[in-house]
Amino acid sequence: MRTQSFSCLDLSLCSPTLHLDFHWSVLDHFPYSDHFPILLSPTSYVPLPNPPRWCFDRTDWHTFTSLSTIPIPPPPLLSISDMLHCFTTTILRAAYTAIPRTSRPYTSKCVPWWNSDCSKALRLKRAAWNSYRYKRGTPHQLSALISFKRASAHLRRTIKNSKTNSWQNYVSSITSSTSISAVWRRIHKLSGKHPPHPAPVLHIRDILISEPVEVANELGNYFSQLGRCCFPASPSKSTSQTPSNAKAPDT
Repeated sequence: MRTQSFSCLDLSLCSPTLHLDFHWSVLDHFPYSDHFPILLSPTSYVPLPNPPRWCFDRTDWHTFTSLSTIPIPPPPLLSISDMLHCFTTTILRAAYTAIPRTSRPYTSKCVPWWNSDCSKALRLKRAAWNSYRYKRGTPHQLSALISFKRASAHLRRTIKNSKTNSWQNYVSSITSSTSISAVWRRIHKLSGKHPPHPAPVLHIRDILISEPVEVANELGNYFSQLGRCCFPASPSKSTSQTPSNAKAPDT
């Protein structure tokens, strides 16, 4: 940017076996610095469709409760699959009626220090960049470049102040009862590091089960036992007692 020219000075090194599996490209915008990011995208990547999200904060819970009530005693069902279908159909019908949905992707703050001032400064920098890109080679090129550099400096200063204020506010909230793990989680969030969510672990008969398939099977067996005792397969054979071996798994 100092020479007012566009050139690629960065190199991307990879194994020869991976060379044909990725596509090399340069983004036409840059979020924070004055360097264009390099994007390595796999050639065989197929983006997944964006499923709609439930807006639970706008849910009509009174309507959902009235529509999701299953009549007691339940209708005569023949198998567990029929009971599962009846349950899911009732819940989904109530959800589609009482809970609004949106097709927008789920977005969350990557770092806790990002605020509206940072977003506004980023928009100003992108607008200044677009103005400079369209005015290159014209008499207004120099003024557009100066405006872009000022917007870039304003974004860096805004981000730095936001980081400082966020860190000072968090440090002042630490007390003697704050655990070390909570402090490190906050530090990782400030650095933009988000550890993946741990897989569910079940504690059954003094045995820890962490494999996803085994966890799903154990949960399926537990709910299957509850279904047999609470919803008999035929009306002639009914019981209301919970089997003694149907013990809820500890998570």
